[in-house]
Amino acid sequence: MYWRKILDLIFPPKCLICGSLIASMPGLCSNCWANINFISKPACAKCNLPFEYDFGEDVICGACTASKPLYHKAKSVFIYDDFSKPLLHGLKYQDKTHLAPYLASLMRIAAGDLLSYSDIIIPVPLHKKKLLSRLYNQSALLSLYLHKSTKIPFEPNLLIKHKNTKTQTGLTKKQRLSNIKGSFMINEKFIYQVKDKNIMLVDDVITTGATINACTRLLLKYGANKVNILTLART
Repeated sequence: MYWRKILDLIFPPKCLICGSLIASMPGLCSNCWANINFISKPACAKCNLPFEYDFGEDVICGACTASKPLYHKAKSVFIYDDFSKPLLHGLKYQDKTHLAPYLASLMRIAAGDLLSYSDIIIPVPLHKKKLLSRLYNQSALLSLYLHKSTKIPFEPNLLIKHKNTKTQTGLTKKQRLSNIKGSFMINEKFIYQVKDKNIMLVDDVITTGATINACTRLLLKYGANKVNILTLART
């Protein structure tokens, strides 16, 4: 559009990671795009962990075999590493909320057909104290833009984090499970949106899966049919 061309002349489009000039916004330059470890097949049919070799369509990884996740399937856009870190940290810790629409568009692509049979999109919630200090929930922002592009119903207040846990960063899997235990509850106002529904649970990153499994367990307890997971990154 004409106005877009004018804006591009005044404010030249820049890469969301390195700041170099690009053809259009929002987006990444070719160098930063090439450095991102996007997740594609072959990968675990359950948690989306990339495989070095193609073992077949429905093969799951050793971790999922040893301890099967409660969710149905998980999808992530890219591996969390030094190259993708600026995008995740920019949105999560540096108030770069303008990244959310673009990152949500990548998540929509990564989700594939999981979104096509989702009845509702909900984010992993933040405790009210953390929300007040950060002023926004990055997972809710991503969920909102997924809702806008898909028209799938979105309910940011369905899950409540009522226990103010310490950060999961740096904790072992066992410590993460203990830290997050009993942290979430269902908002009684929205219980009717859970029973027999296919739920898309959105978060920014999967590490050990402790948080998403805790949320999934609660949603299944209240009658959800299936819970699928969609995140920006995974370790």
